Amino acid sequence: MYMRKILQLLLIGTMGLVLGSCVRNDDEPLIPRVPISRLYVSLLEYQTDETADPYSNLLIIDPANGEQAAGSFFNSGVKEGSGVYFSPEVSRVFQGSVLDQSILLMSVTEVGIPQRSGQLRNENLTAIRGLHYHHDSRNLYVANNWTPSGIYVFDNPLNRNGEVEALRYFPLGGVRPWGITMWDDNLLVVRTGASGGVNLYTNMSSRLGGTEDLSPQAILTVADANALRGVAYSEALDLLVLTEFEKGQILLFENASRLFSGGTATITPTRVISGSNTGLAGPIDVAIDDRAGSQMLYVADKPSKTIFRFDLGGQGNVSPLFQAKLPLTPESIFLDARGLAGDE
Repeated sequence: MYMRKILQLLLIGTMGLVLGSCVRNDDEPLIPRVPISRLYVSLLEYQTDETADPYSNLLIIDPANGEQAAGSFFNSGVKEGSGVYFSPEVSRVFQGSVLDQSILLMSVTEVGIPQRSGQLRNENLTAIRGLHYHHDSRNLYVANNWTPSGIYVFDNPLNRNGEVEALRYFPLGGVRPWGITMWDDNLLVVRTGASGGVNLYTNMSSRLGGTEDLSPQAILTVADANALRGVAYSEALDLLVLTEFEKGQILLFENASRLFSGGTATITPTRVISGSNTGLAGPIDVAIDDRAGSQMLYVADKPSKTIFRFDLGGQGNVSPLFQAKLPLTPESIFLDARGLAGDE
């Protein structure tokens, strides 16, 4: 009954997209013969009544860029879902479970069906936020927002289960991190709270074997930002996107690499998406589809329990291209967008 109600509320059915086989280009993510646009959504609530069916708190919208998004819910077993990340290189989805102080691992089939494969626990993970699996180094990066706040790094998470010690813990000088993202060997960390912004850390792999604390390459403060949450960066477009939770804003910074060049600076967005037409009440996370022919922005809005999709070139009080009202609260999203979008 609960699952039927969810599907009615979402206006989505079971996945009708059948994917062809995939090919690999060296050690890069799998290149699908049929393009993929798959949005992973981590949901906050969990079932506290042991006599009732558990809530399905992982949603996979597939395809995410269709006129009517289709998707399915899965019972991942997390308690208070938080950060979510999918690695196409290893076909694994990672989902934070706050009350369990753990990260759940799930293998994912070619048609997007997750199957539980392990769970990594650590007592210091008191408030899991952003996640990122760095395939080249086989390390999982976890942002923990409460004391002891900072970045935890776990090596070879695919081969771990149960209680696991972190390979490294970086306290970040008291910074309260939220969203994180990586490209190459660079780590970008959102600082939440007053005078919020982002810190850039470079050459992360070389730091994991040492004992020194992280020193940021750049410390950027976003003007008038007090509640930054989600982050996404497209190296192809050189575009940085942040969410401002309390103000209901999406902040876009073009030519972002110039901001990352080093030093300390206060920055202002090139464009802002906000206003009554957007429907945004409290954006908690964001994802970019930077493929030619499908340049879109996906936003999880926590208070309204809604997933929005905007034109990536949008600005101001624009209406979303699509929105899906959810029965549970989205806490984090990750977009797997591969293949030539024009072929979809």
